[in-house]
Amino acid sequence: MSDIDQVALDVARRFTEDGDALGRAQLQAAIADAIRAGQQPSRWWT
Repeated sequence: MSDIDQVALDVARRFTEDGDALGRAQLQAAIADAIRAGQQPSRWWT
């Protein structure tokens, strides 16, 4: 598991109920996507 995936999982665990596996998985994926998108060079200037 990458550091990004671990951070996303930890944050998702903090903000979801234990019984909400689907909500946790969706939040985890969204967080990981946002972190990865933030690491890519901006195409705004091109």
